[in-house]
Amino acid sequence: MMSKRNKKLVAVLSAVTVLLLLGIGAVLYRYRNVLIPKTPVSHAKAVAWPAGVEVHPTEFRMLSLATSFGPDNRFELAGDGELFYPWNGQLFVTKSGDILEGKDGQLFYRNRIERQAFTGELSELKYGNDDEGVLDGEPDGERTIREEVWEALAIGTQQDCAAVGDRKSGWYVSRTYIDRKKSPGRKYRLWQLDVTYYTGTRQKAPHRPRRCLEAAGMVLGDMGNVEFNVPGAPGVWGDKPVTCRFVQCHNPRGSPENRHVQYYVYSLNGYPETSHQAVRLKMASAFVEYVYFAKIAFHPVNEIEDLDEAKQAAGEFVKYMLPEVLKALPMPEDIKKLESGAQ
Repeated sequence: MMSKRNKKLVAVLSAVTVLLLLGIGAVLYRYRNVLIPKTPVSHAKAVAWPAGVEVHPTEFRMLSLATSFGPDNRFELAGDGELFYPWNGQLFVTKSGDILEGKDGQLFYRNRIERQAFTGELSELKYGNDDEGVLDGEPDGERTIREEVWEALAIGTQQDCAAVGDRKSGWYVSRTYIDRKKSPGRKYRLWQLDVTYYTGTRQKAPHRPRRCLEAAGMVLGDMGNVEFNVPGAPGVWGDKPVTCRFVQCHNPRGSPENRHVQYYVYSLNGYPETSHQAVRLKMASAFVEYVYFAKIAFHPVNEIEDLDEAKQAAGEFVKYMLPEVLKALPMPEDIKKLESGAQ
């Protein structure tokens, strides 16, 4: 007969086994869209972005994202001169030849006895070190990433150059939007949006904002998940609140109270995903034939004081921004059509 001690040992081992099985089951369920057993394929096939999405053929910048969204065009791409901010000591020249110097975001006449503020139009100004005008006719909110930075983003590869004509290359969009409901100088008036799209390779690993922030010398703070209601988003994105990751940070030369926060979420074959491990697994899986992911990152440009307040403001931005961004991304039903052979 089994002793009481052995019975207890068997009971403990049985309990441990059950917990292990439950844990394995939870992991398999968590990554059910990644670890789906299929016939292995030799290489990943690119997923074309939707028809109607425009991408610059040599800059790989997505051009067709809405320049405004929300009721009464509440969030609008910053126009020419709207993000102008003269740094301390930066010099400018007026059409009449007066020299101006930047100080705390304002311009002052340098060649006058009193520190008189400049109140003229930006169209009158040129940068002090060349003949380039402050206004160039292009929206300040549209950012073109320099070619030397493409390698860090894994954009503009030889594969992208060959595939852009078939809508199967990587691309990016980087913009600053203005909340027109808020007057200049108000908190949460400026919002930065960065979207990058990758497909057709097993080598791409998702960029995480925390790594970029660390590389920039920022001190990381709290990190975690946050949910946003996006009722206008399509399919699985609108069925329930969208979970995003957030990262807080501050400049080591400033006060820890003067924080910044960034939010991001991945679209992995059309499904919302917060785990970079899940993205990495699916991109590398030999059982996935068609695969793409896009990183959607956004944040208030200025510092924040309260995380809950920032979340509320971000909720307003993402509610109108995300449905527009998702128009440029393939959805799960598009992937299913590819897998079934239907074009």
